[in-house]
Amino acid sequence: MGEAERELARIGDRIARLKKRLAALEGEIADVGRDLAKGREKIRGLEGQVRKRLIALYKTGGTGMLSVLFSAETPARMAEDREFLCRIVRQDRVLLAEFRLRLDELEAARVRLDGLKRQQGAALDDLDRDRQRLAQVRKKREWLLARVRSDRAELSRQLEAMQERAARVGALIKKLESDKSRQYTDLTGEFASQKGRLPWPAKGDLRTGFGAWRHPELGTLHDSQGIEISAAGGQPIEAVWDGQVIFANWFKGYGQLIILDHGSGYYSLYAQASRLNRKVGDRVKRGAALGFTGEDGGDGVYFEIRHRGVPLDPTAWLAPH
Repeated sequence: MGEAERELARIGDRIARLKKRLAALEGEIADVGRDLAKGREKIRGLEGQVRKRLIALYKTGGTGMLSVLFSAETPARMAEDREFLCRIVRQDRVLLAEFRLRLDELEAARVRLDGLKRQQGAALDDLDRDRQRLAQVRKKREWLLARVRSDRAELSRQLEAMQERAARVGALIKKLESDKSRQYTDLTGEFASQKGRLPWPAKGDLRTGFGAWRHPELGTLHDSQGIEISAAGGQPIEAVWDGQVIFANWFKGYGQLIILDHGSGYYSLYAQASRLNRKVGDRVKRGAALGFTGEDGGDGVYFEIRHRGVPLDPTAWLAPH
């Protein structure tokens, strides 16, 4: 959900920038269009003047100016005619130079207009793609919102189930404590001195930690009284310390569950086993196999440590992993 919102914001920013760019391009295209219109008007005026001069030159032929020059009756008159003809030639050159300049300017404006229109077309294509992507992301967001609403209801049910499960196992341990014979309490061991040094019950990485955690998408708080370790199916689940089995059976919400009494009110719980190979009353040593991972094809082990019924953070008791 968060990623969809971020993508919507990114696309919205791009669309805003494209619209701004298109507005600027439209302004530039309008300016160049006006320049082209003015240039064409100037060209038309110059074309008229050039055409008149060419017609005049054509009619006089190649000797027209020479005949004017040599028809003078005196040298002074000839000098005046020569200066007059030079001014005409200079004027023609200026006229032709301006005509060429206006033609070059007109061509440059036309090329620039073509370039601006290509940029405009590319920007419109980008805008169309971003609008299509925006529609897709909005549709995805609606789907995610619907899923979130569904997930909230499901997670609420799961949370209630977890709370009920924790209450049941707490009640089970209290019952086992009150029912057990004197031989269980004789287990003094040194469990309390092993804090931070106990071996992990299965090989794998921590998947779910102890205590309150927040769902990354929904933002809802959940509370775990133990940890979950990812472990491939078929791996042994091992005792973290010497103890005696006080429960080994299927338990609602935990699957195949085994509980060890380590003495002095300390207990360890191992759940989600595919099968157990210990029974109530068995004494086990640290590292002894209690069962195997892979309940219903899963790949995890649930583990708790309790002291007089109170859940403790297992990661504070297990060796650095």
